[in-house]
Amino acid sequence: MFRQITYTLLILMLWSCSTTTNEDAAKTTENQTLNRSSFYGVWQAVSLKVTNNGTSEIPDSMSVFEISEQQWEKLLSIKPVLTYFYPDSTYKQEFRNINGEVYDSIKGLWNIVEERLLLLTPEAIYRYNVSLKSGMSEYNTVLDWDGDGVEDDLYFSTQRLISNNPYERYRD
Repeated sequence: MFRQITYTLLILMLWSCSTTTNEDAAKTTENQTLNRSSFYGVWQAVSLKVTNNGTSEIPDSMSVFEISEQQWEKLLSIKPVLTYFYPDSTYKQEFRNINGEVYDSIKGLWNIVEERLLLLTPEAIYRYNVSLKSGMSEYNTVLDWDGDGVEDDLYFSTQRLISNNPYERYRD
């Protein structure tokens, strides 16, 4: 019950911060303007790089996990992750086996808050710095990738927009 109340409060907070104004849309950089409509559609993972900055057991250890588009299926034995961003502020990530069958998915809410992409699930809130350019998106953040309870791991990923219609079921 407490978890549902907390989740509901987070949803309300997310929407209270969600209004995109003309002023927000006017903010531009060398990249595409960061606004909600820029995300609508289906995005396919292209690359991923995580720099793990050690664990509490071995604080001086550091490792880098990096996967390119060419290596994705061969090394991970799965298809690149698909993320569907819907206009109603919901999103879904699909994890598919090498045959294209969905074996897991994550659903939640999304929004643009203070120039960052916010993904909200019942388990966690993820905040990404995002740049958009020519149908590609780059996400970066600091998070707890290794599960040691410390948000000290550097995350960088690239996605490609493969459909502007998030309601279209993607098949490759």
